[in-house]
Amino acid sequence: MKSMAVVCGVVAGLMTGMAWGQANSGARKQHVQVGWIESVAHPETGTARSVIQADIAAGSGYVFVDDSTKKVVKAIAMSPAAILPHAGEHVGIVGVELPANGTTQFYIVQVVLDQKGVEQQAQKNAEGHGKANAEAEVEAKQKAADDALLKIPEYGPEQTYQGWFIWTSPSSPKIFIEEGTNKKWNFEDEKSLLYNNRGQHMVITAKVRTRAMHSSSHPGYDAYIALHLVSLVSIMKDQSPPPAAAAK
Repeated sequence: MKSMAVVCGVVAGLMTGMAWGQANSGARKQHVQVGWIESVAHPETGTARSVIQADIAAGSGYVFVDDSTKKVVKAIAMSPAAILPHAGEHVGIVGVELPANGTTQFYIVQVVLDQKGVEQQAQKNAEGHGKANAEAEVEAKQKAADDALLKIPEYGPEQTYQGWFIWTSPSSPKIFIEEGTNKKWNFEDEKSLLYNNRGQHMVITAKVRTRAMHSSSHPGYDAYIALHLVSLVSIMKDQSPPPAAAAK
């Protein structure tokens, strides 16, 4: 009994010294060990609380099973009345090892996170990992899309297109509306070959140009796709206007 009182005094002094050090050298991050408080008779994690508490009542000692190391360590409760309700639980504790008879003894000083708190922390960690995994998956998909985009030849083969060249003003974008599909293409007419043929129904030869451009909305690239004019083949005699829906 006397030796236990001495040990308690040593631990109390240690904890007081830690508190004094924190007050005089700034706050220090307190390390909390997460694991199971079990009994020597039943050290297996997850054993029913009623079994563990019955073991302790019958005189069995405590063990602490650390989650990170899986190590089973015999332990002494510094405050038996405070620790007993947590026997058989998955908890966060403050523990300390002290010299004892040429070896070391592990003491459970305090339970700082009960089983519910540990479960909530585990859920929060899982959600954090889930979010990180989801973000990593999005990044991986974006990288794969970027890699595929960068491998596409910039210019496709020359083809013939029939439709309408739309360019309402020098400051507006050039558009080619493809007849039949009503697809609105971005249009590149670098030499302004069609400057005098705006709004006309025509046949042209052009190449599909695909450029990888740094995205302004997300990391990686976006594809800029346009028809790159090669030549004007002919102006159609039928100068019907483009479909109203496509021309908007």
